Amino acid sequence: MPSMNPLKNRSWTLLLLLAVLTFGIGCGSSSPIVREEVTPVPIPIEQAAERLQVHFIDVGQGDAIVIITPSGRVVLIDAGPPDSASALVAAMRQLGIWQINLAIITHAHADHIGGFQAILDAFPVIRFGDPGYLHPSAMYASLLERILDSELPIYELRQGQWIQLEDEIRAVVVSPAQDLFSGTRSDANANSIVLLLTYREVSFLFMGDAEAETETLVANCGLVDQVDVLKVSHHGGRHSSIPQFLAVARPRMAVILCGTGNSYGHPSPETLERLDPYAINGIYRTDLHGTVSVTTDGSQIDVVTERSIPQEQAQVAF
Repeated sequence: MPSMNPLKNRSWTLLLLLAVLTFGIGCGSSSPIVREEVTPVPIPIEQAAERLQVHFIDVGQGDAIVIITPSGRVVLIDAGPPDSASALVAAMRQLGIWQINLAIITHAHADHIGGFQAILDAFPVIRFGDPGYLHPSAMYASLLERILDSELPIYELRQGQWIQLEDEIRAVVVSPAQDLFSGTRSDANANSIVLLLTYREVSFLFMGDAEAETETLVANCGLVDQVDVLKVSHHGGRHSSIPQFLAVARPRMAVILCGTGNSYGHPSPETLERLDPYAINGIYRTDLHGTVSVTTDGSQIDVVTERSIPQEQAQVAF
């Protein structure tokens, strides 16, 4: 069992985050360490009955994903860029959220962590998860300093650990491995937290900004089989969604978080072409569809988008 001491040292040179979450996290097949009882979030009654909600929030060129369990536990994966922070807070308030049980920093790039200061201003956050990769970013250092000053526990997440959100809802940490990647095209991206979320028969795979090396690790680790919903890595960039990974994950549906007319050309035509044979239930994009909301009872999946797009545009895009 790994060490279970949360990071307490405030030195920037010692930002190696140790341990696993005490909120229903464990390793392998053992039982969760602690199950925390929380007051449910007041979500709309028509969505509450045994339905898991996953909202891919349109924050422009960045990632922000909100998970709400049937009993109201909330997980936030990333918080978008700084210029979308107020829109993210507004979207979460519209969902009826008043606290966040677990906030996860997949990696320290600004388009994934820029909204966390506003989130901390707006909501109580019980715990943070972090990949433990030392990224020399002033924004990241400032965020960690605030978390530590607030005495919020922040934990390093590693492959094989798992988060038991409810009896039938579990998130398994697929990446990073114990030994972090180094010398890649982008080590921060390559060491992104990758999560596999399962609810009964339905699975979601959240890829952060994983690179080809990460996707190879995910494909070979034995934790991932066919998934129902794939959060496509790195906004659909051409360096990710490699054939070897897609042949294992075989996503039935894909969601790409990217900004309208972004300067990176995301998503790339190559990525869309590689996804097309698998995503028989659709490729959804926040630049075209706006926020994409997926709800499931653990068997059936329903998708609602903020915007509809013309069929001819969909044919060109997909």
